[in-house]
Amino acid sequence: MSPLSATKHFVELGFTFVAFFGVVFIVYGTVAAHLGNPWRPVDAVAGWTSAALTLTSAVIVALSAYFPVHSRPADPVTRAFFAPAIVVLVLTAVAYMLWSANV
Repeated sequence: MSPLSATKHFVELGFTFVAFFGVVFIVYGTVAAHLGNPWRPVDAVAGWTSAALTLTSAVIVALSAYFPVHSRPADPVTRAFFAPAIVVLVLTAVAYMLWSANV
C-alpha cells in the first residue's frame, strides 16, 4: 500500500468514524428527548464527544485542501488563508474546552 493510498484510507476511515458517532448521538438525543429519560453515562460524555467529533471533522475538511488527490484542486485563497484559519480556530476551541473543564 502506497503512502498516498494509506492517507486516503485514513481520511475515509476518519470521516466514517465521525459520521457514525454523529448519527449515534442524534439518535440518542432524539430518543432521550422523546422519552424524557436521558441516560446519565451517555449524557456525561455526549457534550465533550460531540464537540470533539465536530472539531475533528472541521480540521479534516480544512486539511483536505492540502491533500494531493482531488478532482478539482483547492483554491489558492483557501490553501493560504481559510484552511490555516480553520485549523487555528479549532485549536483555540480545543484549548478553551480544556481550560474551561479545569475551572
